[in-house]
Amino acid sequence: MYLSYAAIFIAILYLSKTNTLLKIKPKADISYGVYLWGFPVQQIIAMYFLNKGVLFNQILSIFICIVLGWASWHLVEKRFINLGKLVGNRLSGK
Repeated sequence: MYLSYAAIFIAILYLSKTNTLLKIKPKADISYGVYLWGFPVQQIIAMYFLNKGVLFNQILSIFICIVLGWASWHLVEKRFINLGKLVGNRLSGK
């Protein structure tokens, strides 16, 4: 178990020193949605999957939070950002 954590840590360190991550250009900014959904999803997963183990709960929580963050970006956040730009342009006379 600890070996997997060490491998992930080393992989993150390696990727942070290369330009590999800079080449990835996501079309959606799901970070805020993942942040918002993170705690509730983790608590629900922990409540319903108590006997599955920590690693299972973490992986399932991450997957669900990414899906919810993506949906949140496309269904709510992006639309309100565009609406804010539209209202701002109209108020400023552009």
